[in-house]
Amino acid sequence: MSFRLHGKLIELSGVFKAAIVSFIAILALGIYDFILPVFTEGQSDSFAIVGIIVSLVFVASLLSEIPIGLAVDKYGRIKIIRKASFSLPFYPLHSAQ
Repeated sequence: MSFRLHGKLIELSGVFKAAIVSFIAILALGIYDFILPVFTEGQSDSFAIVGIIVSLVFVASLLSEIPIGLAVDKYGRIKIIRKASFSLPFYPLHSAQ
């Protein structure tokens, strides 16, 4: 990965690339964690329902991290990412039924 600064081509190191990716991921999660309760509060009158919906997201994350981690250890990170990115476009079709 490289970019131009004052006409000079600058190559980024691996640490800087990882820092950029980490910043984008943490920013996205921060926005998501802020928007989800605000959105569900607008959809529901009860704060208890908002709390349940927000907590279910973290429960689903907790329950999926261990099996996905075991699959990554067994099959490799790239294979799991490919399978997940292939199945992601079909998720709205399944949830719409």
